[in-house]
This record gives sequence, C-alpha cells and structure tokens, in this order.
Amino acid sequence: MTTTRNQTRTVLTLALVAMAALVLGTSPASAASIAGVDFENDANTAWDRTPDDLDPGDWITVSADWTNAGNLRNDNGANSAGAHDGAFPARLQNAASWSITVSKPVILDLTKIEFAARGATGSSGTPSGRRGDFGTSLDGGLDGSPLWSNTNLIGRPPWTPVSVDLSGATYQGLTNETVTFHWKGTSAIDLDTIVLSGAVRAADGGAIPALPSLATGDTVQVSNNHSAFDISVFPGKAAYDGYAGSGVFGDGTVLDYRFFDSPNDNINSAGYANGGAGLISEATSSPANTSGAGESWANLWTTNDPGTNFSGGDAPNFPDNVNTFARCADVTGTVDISGLVSGQLYFIQGSYVNNWTLQLTMTGDGVPDVIETHTVNPGGSPNKAWITDFTFDNAIFYDTISWRYTNTDSDGSRARFMGVILDGTAPSQIPEPMTILAVGLSITGLGGYIRRRRRA
Repeated sequence: MTTTRNQTRTVLTLALVAMAALVLGTSPASAASIAGVDFENDANTAWDRTPDDLDPGDWITVSADWTNAGNLRNDNGANSAGAHDGAFPARLQNAASWSITVSKPVILDLTKIEFAARGATGSSGTPSGRRGDFGTSLDGGLDGSPLWSNTNLIGRPPWTPVSVDLSGATYQGLTNETVTFHWKGTSAIDLDTIVLSGAVRAADGGAIPALPSLATGDTVQVSNNHSAFDISVFPGKAAYDGYAGSGVFGDGTVLDYRFFDSPNDNINSAGYANGGAGLISEATSSPANTSGAGESWANLWTTNDPGTNFSGGDAPNFPDNVNTFARCADVTGTVDISGLVSGQLYFIQGSYVNNWTLQLTMTGDGVPDVIETHTVNPGGSPNKAWITDFTFDNAIFYDTISWRYTNTDSDGSRARFMGVILDGTAPSQIPEPMTILAVGLSITGLGGYIRRRRRA
C-alpha cells in the first residue's frame, strides 16, 4: 500500500504543478528578433525600405512603410561607401518612423533595438558634424530627450553600431497597442541593419495561440448559359447540384443563410428567405448598381424536404420560374462569427460575361484584419453561376466577417448575386484554469480523507 500511496501522491503533485502553471502562466519567453529594416529586398538585389516582420507567427504586425518615407532614399554615395550588413544602406534627412502593433492575444516585453549609423558625408572616417537621434512613442519620440543621440557621427565609410536598451518598465507588458520608432538625421545620416528584439508571451499565460486563417476553397460552376440548378438548406440535406458538380454545405445542416432578389431595381435588403439565426446581415447595394428585378435561375429548398439527391421530395419553396437572384454589381454585408472558432461561408453568384470579385475581411477587437480576395473571369458562354466557399479557422478572437461582391459591369445589368450560407464550429467548452485548480485541490483533499479513513 505504501507504493500505491507514493505513486498517488506523485501523480497528484504533478497534476497540481501543471494546474498552477495554467493559473500563474508560463515563464517569460526568450527574447527574439521581432521586426527590422535592412533596406534591401528579399533577394538582396535591390534597395527596399519596407519594414520586415521577422516573426510572422507572433501576433505582432509591422507597418507597411515608413511615415515620412520620402526622407529616406537610396543614395549612391552611401552605396559606394559600403553597407553595414548586406548590399544597401539608406540616407535619412530629417525625420522618419515605422511602427509595430501588438495584438490583444499576446504581451510583448521589449529588450533592445539595434542599428548602424554614420554621417552621410566624408570619405576618411572622421567626425562629420552630422547628428542622429532615436526615440519611441512610449517615451515621447524625438521630443524632449531622445533615447539615443549622437551630435557628431563618424562619417563614411565606417559605421557606428548602436544598441538602445528597451528593458525598462516603460517598454514591458505591451498589448493591444501600437508602438512607433522614430529616427532623425540632421544634415543627413546613413542608416542600416535595424533589428528590434523582445519576448512575446500569451496574454492568458498559456501557449501563444495559432494565427487565424481565411482562405478561398472551391469555386464550382453550377449553371451554364442560364441552366437551372438545385440548392437546399433544409436541415440534414443542405446541398447543391448543378452544371459542373454537386456537394454538401458543411455537414448537411447549416447555421444560417440569406438569399436576395432585386424587385423594382432595388435589392431586397432583408432577402426573400433567411435562416432566422440573425448571423448573416441584411445586404446593401446602391440603386445605381442594381438593374432589373433579378434572375429566375435556381430551385431553392428552405423549409421543404428536397428528398434524396433532389428527387422524390417536396417541391422547392422557390422554383426556377421565380426570381432567386439579384442583379446587383456591388453588394455588401456582414456575418457574425463571434460564437465560432472555425467555419465555412458559401456564396452563390454569377455573371453574364464580366469579371466578378468576392472580398472577405475578418475583424475583431485588438487583432489584425485578415483579408481574402477571389476573382473569376467567366469567359466563354454567357450567364454562368458559381458556388464559392471560404474557410475560416482559429477565429476565436474575431467577431465579424464583412463581405463584398463586385462585378465589372457597374450598373448591375450583367451581375448576378443570390446569397450567403454559413456553417461553423463553436469553441470547445474548456474549464477555466481556476476551475481546474479547484478540482485538483478537491482531489488532493479527497485523497487525504481516504488515507485518514484507512488509518482509522
């Protein structure tokens, strides 16, 4: 019995250690390179001032360009004097800056920023009389006292390596905020090899969550030259069958749907049929982009049973002799995904012969937007329709997907849009860390109670 009790005690101890780690959080992550600028393209063959995201999986985004980017340029004198690391340095005259945005799921503790600087003049490596300054938005930028200042930089060709300590309290615990890094060259300086370092940890104390994704799936042509096709959102039989293929929506039962027509040259914003869940919004489209009452194209089952493979069941709720498509060249709407961690969106759209595009943007509080765009050139015969699906995943921090359908025929006469279907998965019901700890403590207490009973 002693061996058994020791084994039980060991297991419970390990369990409590694991639970405490969940509650108290993991130890701080090691510092790593987060962002930087080396002033050259990925192939190291051309000058490029674009700031680089050195760890795309850390939930920290980097600005697409510098502010006051015109103050930075590729300078032949700087090039001939040699780069600090690689092929191309930059000449800075006056002020310029770039930034990072720390998303809500993570916490950033900065450690340092390193770069190389020199006076943009001379050829003997003597003091140039040129001044360089650096600061961040967390400490007032370049106003007041910069974090780094050199009033007499050594001129070309040698470089002065600079390392600015960012380990103070001001630069720790950053989350859901943007930090800007400012440089200024008085009478012009050269810059190169900027590297920002810090440690990133999950805001909830656990592992850093996976990044979200939003991706185009299949685009299946369901109609050719205005041929009729079948669509069902009937529970358990949500599916389609058309010109070039058939398939199932989600697992056969969808969460919500909304279908549109355009009576009286205006889109029916609420739609002529919807799933009632309120997850798919009404649609908007300008009358200037809408033409005609719509298109009679699809057989649509919503509350009627389509039978097996659209055979032997009830008649469609909306047969192909009534308008089931809107003629709108620019349609927008939103989908509420706040209760979902992953899912699929299906769009039914068409065109006479003009190109059409679907653009989706996934948004949430304190996280970067995720954008996906899909364009189709119909070509060939006129009046085609397609079903296009998009998949979203790891979306626990996101609440909305905004969508937009556009057609190059701007007045809408050749544009076709039918509707949106949503299916998805809710997050797993995982107990809170404190609940897990309480259960662990209860188990420990129960073990002690059992031992006392045995001794008695």
